[in-house]
This record gives sequence, C-alpha cells and structure tokens, in this order.
Amino acid sequence: MIRILLADDERGIAEGVGFLLLNAPNPLAKEGIEIVGIAEDGEEGIALTKELDPDLIISDVRMPVLDGLEMIERLNEETKQRPIPVKYIMLSGYAEFEYARQAIRLGVRSYICKPVEEEELYGAVRSLCLEIEKEREELQRTAQMARETEKIRKDREELRLNQMLEGRIKAEEGAWEKCGFSEASRAVVCTMWELNGVLLEKELRTEVNGAKHAGEAEKTDSAESGRNEESLEKETERENGIRKEEQILAQQSVVECVTEAMDGYAHIEAVKYSSNCFAVLLSDIHPILQTDLIERITEGKNQLEEMLDMPVSIGIGGIKEKPEQFPESFAEARQALLNKVIQGIGAVISFGELQKRERTAAILIPEEEIARLEGYLGTGDKNGCRNVVRHIFDRFRQLSDLTMTELKMQSMNLLLSGIRTMPFVQLGLSEYLGRNILSLESLSRFDTLSQMENWLTNVLTGIIDLKEKEQSRKTDVIEQIKEYIGERFDKEISLNEIAAEFYLNPYYLSQLFKKKTGMTYQSYVTSLRIEKAKQLLWEDQYKIYEIAEQTGYNDTAYFSKIFERNTGCRPSEYKKKMKSQE
Repeated sequence: MIRILLADDERGIAEGVGFLLLNAPNPLAKEGIEIVGIAEDGEEGIALTKELDPDLIISDVRMPVLDGLEMIERLNEETKQRPIPVKYIMLSGYAEFEYARQAIRLGVRSYICKPVEEEELYGAVRSLCLEIEKEREELQRTAQMARETEKIRKDREELRLNQMLEGRIKAEEGAWEKCGFSEASRAVVCTMWELNGVLLEKELRTEVNGAKHAGEAEKTDSAESGRNEESLEKETERENGIRKEEQILAQQSVVECVTEAMDGYAHIEAVKYSSNCFAVLLSDIHPILQTDLIERITEGKNQLEEMLDMPVSIGIGGIKEKPEQFPESFAEARQALLNKVIQGIGAVISFGELQKRERTAAILIPEEEIARLEGYLGTGDKNGCRNVVRHIFDRFRQLSDLTMTELKMQSMNLLLSGIRTMPFVQLGLSEYLGRNILSLESLSRFDTLSQMENWLTNVLTGIIDLKEKEQSRKTDVIEQIKEYIGERFDKEISLNEIAAEFYLNPYYLSQLFKKKTGMTYQSYVTSLRIEKAKQLLWEDQYKIYEIAEQTGYNDTAYFSKIFERNTGCRPSEYKKKMKSQE
C-alpha cells in the first residue's frame, strides 16, 4: 500500500484531489493507495509526516505558517535516514519559473499547475508509485541477500567450530581467538545442553515401534493401510511445523538462558550441534571453580526448562587451561551427557564425577576387558561380546562380598563403557536404550547373576543389531533425501530440517551430501528449481511470478536473478527463446 499525505491550505481542494486519486479509473499502484491525512499548512505537514510516515506527499506551494517548498526542505533534512526517500508532487496556481526551479532543486518529481488535469495527476502519481514499488522490491532483495549472506557466514563459522571441536580439522594459529576466546584465558570448559522434548521422544518411539512391528504392518489390510498412511502424513506435517518452531525457539532460549546464567565469564559461545543439542563454550581470564560452574549451569538449566516446558540434560567437560584444549573438554562433555541413561533425563553430569566412578569400576572390571568389549562392539562381533560378558560375570561370582546393588551398578557402568564409543550422531539410539533398557528400574527385577548376565548379553547384541540397521539405512539415505527434496523443493526447506527428518547431524549431512552428489545441498535445491522453472516456461501456461511461486521463490525479482545466474538469461528471455524454436 502506497501511503499519500495531502497538504493544502484549502481543505476542499485537498479532499477533491484525494477523491480523484481514490476513484481513478485504473489502479495507480499495484499494492493500492491510501490517503493517510490532510495538512493545512507546512508545519502541520511536517508533524503529520513524522506521525504517519507517508511515501508520497502532494502539496500546494503557497500555504500559511510554512509554505510547501520550505516544508519539503525541512523534511528532506529530517527524513534523510529513511531507507526509501519520500517523493513529492507540487501543486500551484502560479506557473512561475522560480517556484519550479526551487522545486526541482529540492527533489520534487512533478510540478502541476492548478486547476489540476486529472490525467496529468494520475500520470504523475502512477509514475511515482511505480518507482516506490521498485525501490521497495530492491530494498527487500538487498535485505534478503544480506540475511542470506549473514546466515551463510554464521553457518560456516558454526560448521568450522564444530569441526574444530570434533578434531576433524586442526585449528590454525589464532583460530580460537577469531571465535572470541582470548590468548589470556586461564580456564576453558565445554558443556553440552540437550533438550529432551516430548516431540523427540515421539519421533524415536515411532522409529523403534515401526521397526519392531514391520512384520505386522505387511499383514495390514491395504485400504486401512492407506487411511493410516494418510493420517500419519498429516500428523507428520503438523509435527514438522511444531518441530521447526520448537528448534527456533529452543536455539534462542538456550543462548538467552546460558548468557544470563554465565554472565561474568570473559566469553561465552553457544553452538548448535544437532537438532536438539548445543555445545556451550566458556572461557575466563581467572580460574573457573567447578562448584561455581555447576551452580550457574543448574540455574540456567532451570530457567530453560521453565521457558521451554521440557527437561534439559547437561554434560560438563573437564576444565582446561587454554582454548586449544576445547576439543578435549568437548569429548568429555559428550561422554558425560551419555551417562544420562543411568542418571536419568534432566541430570547435570560432570566428567569429573564420571572419572571417580570409573576408577571404582576398574577395580572390578579390568581396563583390558573394557577395551575388548569396545572392540567387539565396534566390529559387530556378537560372540566376542558374549565371551567378554561371561568372563566378567565369572569374575563377579568369585567376589562373595559384593551386594546385588553393587553388581547392578557395575553392570550399568559396563554397558555405558560399551556404548560410549558410539558416534554422537547416533544419540537417538542411546535415547532409546535409556528409555527402554538402561535404567536401574529395569535392573531391579533381576535377582540372580545369571539373569543379569543374560540381560546384559542381550542388550549388547541388540545394540549391534540396531547399529547394523542404522548403517544399512545410511547407505541409501542420500537417495531418500534427494527424493524428499524432489517432492518439496517448491517450499522453503533447510538443511537442518532435513537432518532432523532423517535423524542425522546437519554438519555430517552437509559433508555426506556433497561427497555423494558432488554438489552442496543449496546448489542441488537450486538446480531442481531452475529445471522445473525451465519446464514451466516452455509450457507457457503461467506468468513469471506464478512460476516463481511454484518453484519456491516468493520474490519474483530474486527468482529472475537466480535464474539468470544459472542459465545466462532472464526468464522472459528464455521464454521467447523457447517460442522461437517451436
């Protein structure tokens, strides 16, 4: 909508001009026009401009208190910070050259003599409305490109920081300083914040139940199956919307709560690690006390849980001396977070406390046995796992002074040692284990060592089965993702959304997608959209703006720019070229 302010000391004339504009035989602006007010002198014109923010002012030259030219001169000064300058049309009963000369100097675009000719007025207003609309589109395009550029920059920084934390790339000299961590830091620590929302649990439950009842699903009546699939699709659509909103809110909330709780430390950096997990890095020029750190983290956790209405689990890595040791603290924080399967969802777990427990466990379970178990789990050797468990429980049977509670805790520690080598991107798997298997409550039903031994053996071999199933799924996951994109590229879909949909780490997916396809995710989406646009242009059944909308672009001008960048010509030129070849 183009906002127009009228200024004339003869209100009847101003109202007449407004009537003509609102009842023009042809639209004056694509977005329509609105008469926002009438000023009867220059001072009132300035006041109303500040209050109503018009796009176009149509003013008489001669007015009391402050004439039209003086009003414009002051407005030019007072509105110079406006992204799109106010446009002016002058009306005057005097065809004097000096008035016209001053008006041109002040940037007035049209000078119309009274009595006003309707067509002349319509032409002047229509021309300026078109100019304003073009300037708005250009401003929107510039803002969109700036947002996209900033998002790409942040994504790259986040990706690089994640890669540095995981040790996938070596931090160059000064890399941590560029992230805001001073060389003067005397203490650094990494913490992992995981949001354990109802939605995530529902997704994992659906995946596990889907695998468990796959055989039963095949026997389902086809008509009923169709109805169920349709219902599931609608439910999934609804949940995807909730998930996207939850993730955006969660990311903002984590940063807000962490920053407030950790206020006072020299530098804080919150990095999104997966769809529901964030790495929070802290540094200070003074030593960080473990008790103070846990107290602050617990305070931030409580605020975040209240804000999001969902439990939050936190793993705290060891406190190190310099930023270069962040990867070590990061690995420890991840390991601490995995221990929530024992301590429960919503726990705050420090790596230091884990180490104390592991030292106690090592008295009963030698390190070489743990190493063997981890090796067999890594290679998928079920018989090897069974032999290690048997050997350890034979050792337990020789220790007559162990209580059943101690044995149960040793079993939990043993199993945790086994799964801690799992890639963190498979955290969903450990979520399932924690909810269904790894709990002291599930262990409480066992009264003999043999029962516990059988239980532990079955769980470990079950982990191997689940990992093999996951590995099999990932072999063709890119093809599934390409099919998923192909069905939805006309909508706005981000890499993070797809990563969440396929239970993958977004950074891992980004690299895997490029490795398998030779293209970045965004380049692939753009290529699909451009090919579809070519097809629609060749069919010649739609207008350019309709094709833009059907290929995922809300801004026609931006669509044209992307199309030209990829094809070497604008959509209209491509359309003509196709017609000439028929």
